[in-house]
Amino acid sequence: MPTEPPRPQDVTGVIYVVRQSPSRQTTASMFALSFGGKKDSVGAFYVGRASRLDALAAFLLKLGVSQDEVDTALQVLSAQPHHQILNATLTKEFLRTLGS
Repeated sequence: MPTEPPRPQDVTGVIYVVRQSPSRQTTASMFALSFGGKKDSVGAFYVGRASRLDALAAFLLKLGVSQDEVDTALQVLSAQPHHQILNATLTKEFLRTLGS
């Protein structure tokens, strides 16, 4: 599914998802999400957290991540403790909610 080109006020970067619980039991895991530049996670800022995979999927969709990317993230996170979603675009409206 093609994505819309970013508007000037939108920000494109990487969504970093990290499983915070030590166990691989992802159904009960806590996930931290941050957003930052494309080279590394330095300067990334916190965008939220989700407990359980279903909440993570819903949050990623709220961020504007495509269903295919969400499915990939869930699959990767079932085996790995972290995942990066490249070329993600956060809208000005969502960024405004972070300051609330």
